[in-house]
Amino acid sequence: MRKMPGDDSPLVLKPSLFISAMHSGCGKTLITLLLLYHCKKNRLSVCSFKTGPDYIDPLLHQMVSGIPPYHLDPFFLDEESRLRELFREGSKAFDGAIIEGAMGFYDGIAGREPAASAYSVQRALRSKVVLVVNRSQISALSEYCARYEKAGVCGVLLNPLKEEEYDEAVREIEKEARLPVFGYLPLLDSFFMKSRHLGLMIPSPSEFLKEVGDMYEIAAKTIDFSRLAGLLEPPLEMERGPETKESAFFFTFPSVESGKEDKNKPVTLALARDEAFCFIYEENLRIFEKN
Repeated sequence: MRKMPGDDSPLVLKPSLFISAMHSGCGKTLITLLLLYHCKKNRLSVCSFKTGPDYIDPLLHQMVSGIPPYHLDPFFLDEESRLRELFREGSKAFDGAIIEGAMGFYDGIAGREPAASAYSVQRALRSKVVLVVNRSQISALSEYCARYEKAGVCGVLLNPLKEEEYDEAVREIEKEARLPVFGYLPLLDSFFMKSRHLGLMIPSPSEFLKEVGDMYEIAAKTIDFSRLAGLLEPPLEMERGPETKESAFFFTFPSVESGKEDKNKPVTLALARDEAFCFIYEENLRIFEKN
């Protein structure tokens, strides 16, 4: 395979912050939306990604940030070089990226964890990770972070938590896991996000943005969003992997008549896209546009 130009130069990646958790249902999406709202409110140049095969949460990301998100799916893009290339493509116009992990941080292909997990994406991008945990998970936090090497966990957010429990929880986390705590979400009905019925009921963008804005005004009193955004440090340099032209953003279309590959034959595609047909991965559209 022919290498892409500049392969001998260092691979430069924009800084990224992972919002993950020990399992599903801990509030990763809510925290991600609140952080995106903070970045937009403060005019920070940040885009977002979601790991895994999920299109509902990225739609919500876009409603808050106004920026089409990309997906980092380690099942389909099982080579680190392809994940990095897709990340570079999606983040090239921004100063940094916020990545929401799917399920638990190490959850991946059953029986083969952490294959195709959020952790596998973090390893490819060298992202910093903030875990959203609840009060009952604190005792297991240190062991969880040390399960696999270089997990990149650099802090914790607590959700939900009563105000009177916060100081004790911080002391316990700092002592046992030696991790800083960036705040907590109080136990309020305001932070309950309504079910979207597996994407069949998509909220109005304007109504949803107001809903997140109202939640942000409350959450900003107990979460240090500026400190979180500050984790997006300058670009990271690493050794370049075996990226090739035949990788995530380059491929050939088979000729319909001959069954053979024809790089020069134009291909016309029809795309159904409206409020009902919204299950679309933006990066797939970019791939078609580039080819």
